Amino acid sequence: MKRSTSSLALLSAAAMAGSLALAAPAQAAPQRADGETLASHMVSALSLAVAKDGTVYATDNFFGSIVGLKGKAAPYQVYQSTEKNAEVGAASTYAKKVTFTITGKKKLVMQWKKGDAKAHQLANVGAYEEKKNPDAGQAYGLQGVTPECAAKWPVKQAGPAQYTGVVDSHPYSSYTTADGVYIGEAAGNDILWIDNSGKIKTVAVLPPTEVTITQAAADELHLDACFVGLKYWLEPVPTDVELGPDGWLYVSSLPGGPESAALGANGRVYKVNPKSGAVKLVATGFIGTVDLAVANNGDIYVAELFAGQISKVKKGSDTAKPFLKVNMPGAVEWTKDALYYTVNAVPAGKTPKGKVIRQPW
Repeated sequence: MKRSTSSLALLSAAAMAGSLALAAPAQAAPQRADGETLASHMVSALSLAVAKDGTVYATDNFFGSIVGLKGKAAPYQVYQSTEKNAEVGAASTYAKKVTFTITGKKKLVMQWKKGDAKAHQLANVGAYEEKKNPDAGQAYGLQGVTPECAAKWPVKQAGPAQYTGVVDSHPYSSYTTADGVYIGEAAGNDILWIDNSGKIKTVAVLPPTEVTITQAAADELHLDACFVGLKYWLEPVPTDVELGPDGWLYVSSLPGGPESAALGANGRVYKVNPKSGAVKLVATGFIGTVDLAVANNGDIYVAELFAGQISKVKKGSDTAKPFLKVNMPGAVEWTKDALYYTVNAVPAGKTPKGKVIRQPW
């Protein structure tokens, strides 16, 4: 059940979206979205950033681009990758700086300053992962399994029965400050800090997501009966990082695992102390937790790609409630005037249907 390294498995799992949505917890129906469309015909709009002047920066990840949107003006290109199949994502902004990442042959953090002719490289996080591999000491996979039972594990389909963190990099999110950038390293399972000189350090490694293999899960995944009741530690896969009003980093987690609802709704939201690296669990029970936004009052908005909704966790609560019913939301950003989000964020069919939406309060 080791996660795929190709686009986090969240996009290759798109075909399972229908069954995943059916697995969502029964709750009151969220309100319908009726916001303004800022951009359309996007292939894979999986990250957003909103500047103080109202400019919206949106990535079209698998198209390898990032565009700027301002008022009624036509979108303008901030960056277009020239590398075939390179992914561009992880947009964030501070003052005149726009941060984004490139996941291709190299895994790079880039910055563009408004008015500049081109973007420049801030750091190579892929090289850092190869050198440091922050989650190298973290155990994943089956816990308490006997050698006889482990020998029956379907390695070809699910990966090793037990393993530790491998060298793998996919910088999937960013949060930009005056002094540097926080990165959600989805494949590395950690949060990084990069100062303005490009120096990288590890802030925290997220804990594995513990699930229990039930009889129903074993049946669906065609596992031997000896695995029923055992714990399995999934890789946490951080998908977004934001700084909250309390000074903690808030992180969404889309755990690796089977591309179905077999093991349940395991998406999580954590908070991380940026100084000490302490990690605390905030809320659980999400499906396809690809992005989050934190309001000035501490409320958290979570984009659940596979559940087809944006959920809300009120400050001080550990329970999420549906907020907006939308199709495959890939990103969400909060401002005092509106909630910004993307829909149809996973490619489907020949005509791109992705949109960037502004929903006024």
